[in-house]
Amino acid sequence: LTLSGVLGIALGDLLFMASLVMLGASLNAIVGSTYTPTLIITSILFLGEKPGPGIWIGGLMVVSAIVMASWSKDSVGGRSSSVIWIGVGYELAAVLSMAGGIVLMKEYLPVYPTPLVNWIRMGTGTVALLTYLLIKNRGRLGFLRFFRGSHFMRYLLPGSVLGAFFAIWTWTVSLEYLPASLVGVLGQVTTFAIIMFAALFLGESMTLRKIVAAVLAVTGSTIAILWR
Repeated sequence: LTLSGVLGIALGDLLFMASLVMLGASLNAIVGSTYTPTLIITSILFLGEKPGPGIWIGGLMVVSAIVMASWSKDSVGGRSSSVIWIGVGYELAAVLSMAGGIVLMKEYLPVYPTPLVNWIRMGTGTVALLTYLLIKNRGRLGFLRFFRGSHFMRYLLPGSVLGAFFAIWTWTVSLEYLPASLVGVLGQVTTFAIIMFAALFLGESMTLRKIVAAVLAVTGSTIAILWR
């Protein structure tokens, strides 16, 4: 469980953030769609799961929907090919790290209470990230000033409670009762929740292509649930 926290939370998030900086949100979402097939394959290889045709079909529909919603002529945004390939490498490594973290923890969920599993994973992941910051800053604690800014209290703290603590908690419960392959398909629908919230609260445009992609993703998820 400790290794799962370090691998799936600390290393996975660091690699994801590095990729996000290099690729931007759209390209990052496209490359991140490899999470679903990666988790399905790792669940077959290491957890002995046997996903039915509905999960494969639904997963393909969800991945296709993510690419459809995220791709645009401006996705590359003037980035050089070397930066794009490095960013792709970071994102693929992040996907593997997160999938590895899930494989490591999955079999222990029926054994230990879900709160204990979450505290161990999030605690060790946090310690690993703080250790990384200390090493990167050569032991200096200047980065702690970040936590005193108004932006932290207004946006990042509430976002971390909802988007990390509460979300990981409920996601772990779903892993306890559902196959990892199915959770991998359903988890990708997050992309479309972000698209909807961005349209509602950030004023981003809701194009026909995004609407069609959202319908495709929901349909794929429904197929995965009903025909797994």
